[in-house]
Amino acid sequence: MCLRYVLVFILLSAASRVGDCSAKYAPDFIHPCNNTEPACLIKATQDAIPQFCKGLPHLGVPPLDPFVIDELPIQLPGIKVTFYEGKATGLRKCQVINVEAYLEKNVFILEVRCNITIKGKYTAVGRLLLFPINGEGDSKIKIADFIHPCNNTEPACLIKATQDAIPQFCKGLPHLGVPPLDPFVIDELPIQLPGIKVTFYEGKATGLRKCQVINVEAYLEKNVFILEVRCNITIKGKYTAVGRLLLFPINGEGDSKIKIVNSIIKLNINTKYFKDAEGRDHFGIKNYKYTFDYGERIVYTINNLFKGNPELSNTVLQFLNENWRIVTEEFGQPVVDFALNVTVSTAKKFFDAVPYDELLNVPIPKY
Repeated sequence: MCLRYVLVFILLSAASRVGDCSAKYAPDFIHPCNNTEPACLIKATQDAIPQFCKGLPHLGVPPLDPFVIDELPIQLPGIKVTFYEGKATGLRKCQVINVEAYLEKNVFILEVRCNITIKGKYTAVGRLLLFPINGEGDSKIKIADFIHPCNNTEPACLIKATQDAIPQFCKGLPHLGVPPLDPFVIDELPIQLPGIKVTFYEGKATGLRKCQVINVEAYLEKNVFILEVRCNITIKGKYTAVGRLLLFPINGEGDSKIKIVNSIIKLNINTKYFKDAEGRDHFGIKNYKYTFDYGERIVYTINNLFKGNPELSNTVLQFLNENWRIVTEEFGQPVVDFALNVTVSTAKKFFDAVPYDELLNVPIPKY
């Protein structure tokens, strides 16, 4: 209930500042729509939020991120809480879910998803549920729908926090500039191996959002982060292949599907720390190494391995599936390299966008 008052206070203040701005001329980051279709309104609103939340001093509009809470007294049944010397951050990275405008009815609907952190001081006197309260000190409230920061670096907490974050992270976070990883798009991936050239194209890999986290270790002082996951991954798309694969001459083109069951991926990441333009600390990735176990089974479904000869194509396909591990070790490395490079690059974008103190409630090492 207390948190609801804080959020209402912030949102009402934000709404009043929109009104102040609308009385002036439109800044250049505002992209007016030619209609009231939600698709255009959502994009225009998303484009405007970051700059609007930074503040527009030339229009007399103060910043909303950080949003300053000088003092906010809240009187609830049985207890009085006062927040003061506080700041709320995160509004500029809100993701717009829906916008509807009914001009004739004077109605405007805005729905956003936000990760908000509120830091400051507080006093509290009274009774909260069954407990008498008489407190004063520092406070931090984090409102996030998928990031659950740990208060330590114990693997049990890190594993759970990582597992909680993976589904939303893999869906993509467009408001943070983080593209989706599930589905993971393979526009074109040429692979040149001894004796054969294979090109995958118009492909998609799915399954990463359902990966199971096996282990997470963080050694902050040593700049080391270890992540181990188990995944079932399916890759579908088109291919061309010319050359020789093991004993067989190949000249194929068609559709392909590769299903990887219970693969184990272990990443050993060398980390770094850095400050953004606003002076906030961030977690970063310097480089990484990995090991990849192809798991229990890989199933190939590939048509037309020999153009115009379906019988021979099926014979070779049967051989590939019966000897899946040998085949995969022959040409799987470039595919895994490509996938992990894109995954780590995506993680870097996430860490660039989200400050360290929103990911981990542990003091950052000196750097």
